[in-house]
Amino acid sequence: MKVYGPYTRPDGRQHVIIINGDSRRTVSYPKYLMEQKLGRELDPDLETINHINGDFTDNRWENLEIIPRAEHSRKDSTGRPGPFKGQEKGWRHGTQYGFQKKKCKCEECLEARRKWYDIRNAGRRKESGRGPYKRR
Repeated sequence: MKVYGPYTRPDGRQHVIIINGDSRRTVSYPKYLMEQKLGRELDPDLETINHINGDFTDNRWENLEIIPRAEHSRKDSTGRPGPFKGQEKGWRHGTQYGFQKKKCKCEECLEARRKWYDIRNAGRRKESGRGPYKRR
């Protein structure tokens, strides 16, 4: 078994490349450190590594812990909008999301739609003498 790395990605995270015979896998550096400490591979469906202080570049032993994947997902998504947007989830009237996705017909959304189309079609109207929304 050969281990190459750790290599640093542009976002600051580190990974190692493990070559064992004909198989090759890329693993995050903190996961590799924990696997070496425990002497076994982590279960990819159940276990993951969490940085306690939230700094993913800090790979000290005191900062790493093994937690269930579900708990890690809950910790990561706290404070962010969920995948199901809606007015009760934080979407606002007068936005492109409101008039395009939600098909809202309130006055705010209709005004935003007019402004959005005017900006989008401004270049088309300048050179075309055949009307505001017609293409050549």
